[in-house]
Amino acid sequence: MGRYCPGCGSEIKEGSKFCQSCGTQIQSDTKINTFEDQVAQPQTQQTPSAQFPQQTSAPAQQQIGQTQAYAPMTPKKAYNKIIASVVVIIVVIVFISIIYFLFLSGGSDSRFVGDWEQVGAYPAIWTFNNDGSFESMGFEVATWRINGNQICIKPNEMWEGFTTEMCYDFEFSNNGNTLTLSSNGFEFAKLTKK
Repeated sequence: MGRYCPGCGSEIKEGSKFCQSCGTQIQSDTKINTFEDQVAQPQTQQTPSAQFPQQTSAPAQQQIGQTQAYAPMTPKKAYNKIIASVVVIIVVIVFISIIYFLFLSGGSDSRFVGDWEQVGAYPAIWTFNNDGSFESMGFEVATWRINGNQICIKPNEMWEGFTTEMCYDFEFSNNGNTLTLSSNGFEFAKLTKK
């Protein structure tokens, strides 16, 4: 009577420890089906892959648990756009500040800064200081500011007889060494830089 593999039903040679067809291990305590057993109790044929779990390849095992490297969340181009935007905003703020201080808030114009001599009926020394103060004959009597294309002088309590701010059109000539102030088309004063 022949012996048959319990896994696939193939005939087993005497003394074999494994089935030559499917590779099922034949142990000494394993019942070897005879041909009659195979006919009486048909078994579901199992494939070798069902009996032996497939081994995972080493590279696949190494990939398990490894963290993949991802690209940064903010691309380089987006970062450069942010930097460019910040620079543009700073430049705009600086430009607006300069315009405000020079024209709107009465900032000083460096062409005026210094001592100027008035000649004629009322000789005097006019001094325009960089901090916006105005001196006449060595006394600080007013403040000055530029308002568009006019220079405005506001007297303080030391300048008797004058209380309101006076604005004059100005014109530089003689390479910036002569300053002419006028009001309503009439020349008010002509000053020469000292």
